[in-house]
Amino acid sequence: MKLDNNSTSSLTKSKESSSMSEDSNSSSNNNDVNGDYVSDDDVSKSDNSSEAASADGLTIPSGGGSTTGTGDRRESTTIRRRDPQLRMIRVIVFMVLFVAGVIVCAFVFYSARSAQTAEFDLRWTDQSEHIGDAFISEAASKMSNVDAFAITVQSHALLNRGQIGATWPLVSLPEFSYRASSILTNARAETLAMIPRVETNEKRMWEDYSVDHQGWREEGFAFQERFPDALQGSTGHGEHGGEQHDHRQLIEEMTHGMASGTNESSSQLRSIAEVIWNVHDGKPVRETGYGPYFPLWQHVPVHPGFPWVNYNMADVDIDIEAIQVVLNSENAVLGKYFDLSKASHGHDFPQVDEQYQENENLQYRRMAEMEHDASMDHNPNMSYGIPAASLWYPIFDEFDGNRTVVALLDVTVRFDSFFLHSLPPNANGIYCVVSNPCGQVFTFKIENEMVEFLGFDDLHEVEYEDYVLTQEMEVEGSTFTGIPLNDDYCRWKVDVYPSYQMEIAFYDNTPAIYAGAMAAIFIFTGLLLLLYDYLVERRQRYLADTANKTNAIVSSLFPDVVRDRLFENKNHSNVKKFMNDPSLGVDQTEGVRSGSAPIADLFPDCTVMFGDIAGFTAWSSAREPSQVFILLETVYGAFDKIAKRHGVFKVETIGDCYLAVTGLPDPQADHAIRMVKFSMACIDQVKELTKELEVSLGPDTADISFRIGLHSGPSLLV
Repeated sequence: MKLDNNSTSSLTKSKESSSMSEDSNSSSNNNDVNGDYVSDDDVSKSDNSSEAASADGLTIPSGGGSTTGTGDRRESTTIRRRDPQLRMIRVIVFMVLFVAGVIVCAFVFYSARSAQTAEFDLRWTDQSEHIGDAFISEAASKMSNVDAFAITVQSHALLNRGQIGATWPLVSLPEFSYRASSILTNARAETLAMIPRVETNEKRMWEDYSVDHQGWREEGFAFQERFPDALQGSTGHGEHGGEQHDHRQLIEEMTHGMASGTNESSSQLRSIAEVIWNVHDGKPVRETGYGPYFPLWQHVPVHPGFPWVNYNMADVDIDIEAIQVVLNSENAVLGKYFDLSKASHGHDFPQVDEQYQENENLQYRRMAEMEHDASMDHNPNMSYGIPAASLWYPIFDEFDGNRTVVALLDVTVRFDSFFLHSLPPNANGIYCVVSNPCGQVFTFKIENEMVEFLGFDDLHEVEYEDYVLTQEMEVEGSTFTGIPLNDDYCRWKVDVYPSYQMEIAFYDNTPAIYAGAMAAIFIFTGLLLLLYDYLVERRQRYLADTANKTNAIVSSLFPDVVRDRLFENKNHSNVKKFMNDPSLGVDQTEGVRSGSAPIADLFPDCTVMFGDIAGFTAWSSAREPSQVFILLETVYGAFDKIAKRHGVFKVETIGDCYLAVTGLPDPQADHAIRMVKFSMACIDQVKELTKELEVSLGPDTADISFRIGLHSGPSLLV
C-alpha cells in the first residue's frame, strides 16, 4: 500500500535523500511539536484495535486504529453461525443412516423369517393334506376289505340255501378264522365277528343251532395257537401289520393242528351259553325281550375264559343306535368310540361279576399298558388308553333286488390305525383331534413316526387354531356292493393341527445372521463416514487456521476497508500473490486489465509522519545483527503501542524508518493533533529506551535520537 501526499513536498524512505539533517531535523521536529501541545486526555481513543500477527516466527506489528477488530469479529461470527448448522447436518445424516440401517435390518430379518414361515406353511399344507387323505383312504380300505368278507359270507349262505336248504340265521362260515385273519390283516382291524339277525320266532331254533355248531371255536383256537401272528391286525408287524400266509399251507397246517390238538384245545375253552342272553346288574341272564336279537356268533380272535357267544349285541349301550341305523339305512356305520384297553375280547361288553370271569382274557389291557410304557419315553404326557370303535356292516339275503339285512359284521378298529400306516415323511409334532357330533373327542400326536394317544379330549395347542385342516370321513362307492358309510350318524372327522415343536424345526438363526450382516455393513459404513468426517473436519480446521492467519496478516498490513475490498473482489489473484510473496506488492494493474475497479481512495484531511533514527547507520555498523534487531524491535514495538493508543495508523517500517498517518482510513477531525501527540510520545519513548538499552547494547546507544517530519493535506490511498 502506498500513501501519496498531494503537497509539493514528498516523503522519502531513505535517510541519505532526506532534505533534513539529523540535528536540524531533530530540532525542527522539536520546534514543530513544541507549538500547541495537546494533552492525551483531549484525544479520543479508538475502540477499534488489532493485535499483532505472527508469521514464520517474526512479529509483524499491527497498525493503529481499526485495522483488524471488525473483520475478525465478522469472520468469527460467520464461523460460529456455520458450526451449529454443520453439526445439525452431521446429526441428521447419522440419524438417517441409523434409521435406514434399522429399517433395512428389520426388512432383511422379516424377509428371511417370512421365507421360513412360507416353508413351514408349505410343509404343513402338504403333511396335513396327506394325513387327511390317509384318513379317508384308510377308511375306504377298511370298508373295501369288510365288504369283500361280507360277500364271502353272503355267497356261502346262498350256496347252502341252494344245496341243503339252510337259510339265515342258521349259517356258519367254514374256516372262519383263516378267512377272517386276512381281513384283520388287510383292514388293520382288531376283531371281526359275524352277528346273525334272529327274529323272535327264530330264537329257540337259533339257540339249538348254536349249541350244535360251536365247533368253530375249537378250530379257531387251534388256528391261533399255530399262527399267532395271523390275527394281529393294526398292532401286528410286517408291511401291513401282520404276516401273509399261503392259502394252501394254512389249510394244511390248520388241518394238522385240528387232528393232533383238538382235545387239548377243547379242554381250554368253556362251553357257550345255550341261550341268547344279556347282562343285568353284573349277572348273565337269558334274553326275555322281543326280537330281533343280534347274538354274537363266529368271531376272531377266540379267547379262553368267559365266552360271550350268544350275547345279544343289541343290548350294548353304544351299539344300540348304530345297529338301528344300519337296519334302517342299509349303510355301514362307524359307531361311537370305546376304550379298548378296558374292553373284554375287543368289544365294549358290560361288566360281569368276577365269579363269572374266571380266566377272563386281558390281552388289550396288557397291550395298552405296554404301549403306554413305551410311549412314556417319547411323551411323558401320554394318556393311558386305546380308542376304538365298531364298524358295523350289513349282510343281505340277496345281492340285488328286494333284499333284507339278515346279519351284521362287527369289526373293531383302532383309531390310530387310520394314521399309523400312512404317515407323511418327516412328520413330527402333528396333532390329530378325532371327534364326532355325538360329543366324543380324543387326540393323537404324530411324533417320530409314531402315533401316540394323548387323551380323551381336544388337546391341540390353541395358538395354531387358524392352521386347522378338517377332513370328514367320507366313503361312498368304494366297495364292490356299493354300500356307503353312513354320514348321518356320529360322522367322524379329524382336525389336524401343527405344533410349536413342528414349527420351531423350520426356524433357525439365519434371519438373525442376515440381519447382523446388514447391521455390520451399516456400522462399517457409519465408521467410514465418521472417519471421513473426522478427516474433513481436520482439513477444514487446518484451512480455517490458515485462513485466520492469512486474515491476520492482511489485517495487519491493510485497513479494514482495504482488506474487505481485497477479499470481496472476485479476482483474488492479487491477494494470493501477495500472500505467496509479499515483496511483490499488490498489482493494481491486473485488476484494471481484468475489468474490476482498482482499490484507490482519496482522503482530503490527513497528517503523515515519517521518522527515522538519527545516528543509526554509524551505530549499527559497529553492532551485531542481533543487537540491531533488539533495538529496532524494542523501539518500534513501543511505537506500535503508542499508535494504538492515539488512533494512529501505522503504514510500514523500512529499516530504521517508521511511516504512520492519521485521518485514514476513518476520517479524524483532530488528525494533526493526534499525530503531534504521537510524535512527541515517540521521541520521549526513544530517549527512555536508549538509556535502558545502553547496558546491553553499548555505551553509545544513548546518543541515538529519533527525528520526524510531519505534513498535513489530502492523501491518496492506493
